[in-house]
Amino acid sequence: MLSRQPDFTLRLESGQAKLWQGKAPSGFVSDCNDLARNESLEVGLIFGIRRDRGYVLEFSAEVPERYHQTFRNLWQIHSGQN
Repeated sequence: MLSRQPDFTLRLESGQAKLWQGKAPSGFVSDCNDLARNESLEVGLIFGIRRDRGYVLEFSAEVPERYHQTFRNLWQIHSGQN
């Protein structure tokens, strides 16, 4: 269950990541697409949720936990959050 309404949602489907709702940096979406393709991620959602100190990413249960940190690292690169 999400902690609040997401500002953006990426959909992972058949080895692709596409922006489904909201706005996210294009480089982030592109790198997520590369990761989804390279790792053959078939299904899942990534939610970008605004908090007091920036954004956090939350994941649907279908996104393997071993990739969560990689997606978070990509977000850090493209969001300007440090």
